[in-house]
Amino acid sequence: MLSLGSKEKIRQHFRDARKQLTLAEQSRLNEGLLQHLEQAVPQTLHTLMTFCSIPQWGEPDADLLTQYLQKRYPLLTVAYPKILDEAGNMEAIVPAADSGMIAGRWNIPEPERGEIMDPLRLELVLVPLLAFDLHGHRVGYGKGYYDRFLQRCSPSVIRLGVSFFEPVDRIEDTGYFDVPLSRCITPVRLYEF
Repeated sequence: MLSLGSKEKIRQHFRDARKQLTLAEQSRLNEGLLQHLEQAVPQTLHTLMTFCSIPQWGEPDADLLTQYLQKRYPLLTVAYPKILDEAGNMEAIVPAADSGMIAGRWNIPEPERGEIMDPLRLELVLVPLLAFDLHGHRVGYGKGYYDRFLQRCSPSVIRLGVSFFEPVDRIEDTGYFDVPLSRCITPVRLYEF
């Protein structure tokens, strides 16, 4: 297991590690994630918040995972995050049928138009991250949007991290505001916390 300590050190290490991955390696890792997704989700699922991957950041392919879930659960309602402001506020938006995705704040793709989904209705949230530890704590991009949003969700929501890499031992500087993951999938296995 890797032990890097602080969020900032971990963030930098895994940003660099992602940059080293070739497209072929990313494709292989995405297939591994897909193989472990089935174990991580419940038998029935009605509501999901996913995210749009940003290829230049080397993120796992969330579209691949979302499409699998839509095939497995044909009546699934899918929402995407929309960042509202720099104060860390975010909503789950179910895109309108005739709406596309546009670059929002931080150049992150989000629905152009749609309906806000009550966070309490969400059963599964796919959580982007750079790294996670053996206790389910995660290192994101440092803005706190997901932590603030997940605090508004039901305690029973499955907070599913998606990572190309295995966990670090421990993130040393977690705080009371950090919302841990319920589970995390990697290309190697499913972790439950």
